[in-house]
Amino acid sequence: TAAADFSDCIVLPSWEELQADKTHLMRLTKVVEAQQTPYCGKRLVQLHGNRAVLMEPPAFPIDGPDLDALYELPFQRAAHPSYTQPVPGFATIKDSIIVSRGCAGGCTFCGLGFHQGKFLSSRSVGSVMKEIRTLAKSESFRGTVSDLGGPTANLYAAKNGHVDACKKCHRPSCLWPSICPHFGIDEKSGLELLRGARQQPGVKHVFVQSGIRMDVALRTPEYMKQLVQHHVSGHMKVAPEHMHPEVLRRMRKPAGDFPAFLEKFFELSEEAGKEQYLVPYFISSFPGCTEKEMGAVEEFLKKENWNLQQVQDFIPLPMTGSAAMYVTGLDINSELPIPVVRNAGDRERQKRMLRPNQDPKPRAGQLDTVD
Repeated sequence: TAAADFSDCIVLPSWEELQADKTHLMRLTKVVEAQQTPYCGKRLVQLHGNRAVLMEPPAFPIDGPDLDALYELPFQRAAHPSYTQPVPGFATIKDSIIVSRGCAGGCTFCGLGFHQGKFLSSRSVGSVMKEIRTLAKSESFRGTVSDLGGPTANLYAAKNGHVDACKKCHRPSCLWPSICPHFGIDEKSGLELLRGARQQPGVKHVFVQSGIRMDVALRTPEYMKQLVQHHVSGHMKVAPEHMHPEVLRRMRKPAGDFPAFLEKFFELSEEAGKEQYLVPYFISSFPGCTEKEMGAVEEFLKKENWNLQQVQDFIPLPMTGSAAMYVTGLDINSELPIPVVRNAGDRERQKRMLRPNQDPKPRAGQLDTVD
């Protein structure tokens, strides 16, 4: 590295610095997040002994005809021939269709923005309809498109409306703490996509199983109406993640939208004459969440008489803000100390607060280990 020129790079805390002081991971994570834009992101470098790891800025998103051409390649929609037994879970995705890539949410527990980019790309309606018609002609198709979605189903055709402003922006999220005024939500194109899919020959049902942003759904009433009336398979999966405002802030999730969405969902289901249900996902033991904060979710579930079938016990995914909070014990926003639950017994108790009837109580001494 002695002869290397890193003058055009942002130098991250080295491996040795991280080993000596884990709090450096928070600064590293926030710097990497801020550079996740192909328009103004800088090269990053991390020293490791006499070597260096160099990270280039993200690639520009594939869009328009190029994205259509990519998804119109002759994919076989089949498991690899090397599999001699059925692949678990394949049946749930084989008749699904991806309509967009990228995620602008910036949630601290998720790595989608790193994997697919924070700028959204959407296929044309024509390209999606072409794939549905091809799918409908396949021998195994039974009339149901199991999912019409992507990282966020109801952000189809969403665009960054002020290109110059977006090219200079280092916000980790376009949707938190509030939806950016330059972030354009295209309800009209979303409706065109749903209606077009329902009208394709050989198609009986088109469901949306991918996650939706509840804050966006509440701002697009006609889209939500069409979604609830025609595109729910009986159960809709939603991810409020938590109910305590401080925990939601650390997740970069909006507070207060879930109760409003819940009310609207059942109102629209009743109007459509359908008995439909929501399946919510909550995370236990998130950094900064003690049993006190978990009690906000517990209280909400009791009020709604909800009996959860599953709870996500927090897992710190590498490169995410939540992993940095878990390791450093610092709030990602204020960088002040927060409590972090690592003891297996404490984690189990938080999870059991949300599933009191399903999870058997452990025997004495069973959960005394530390992660």
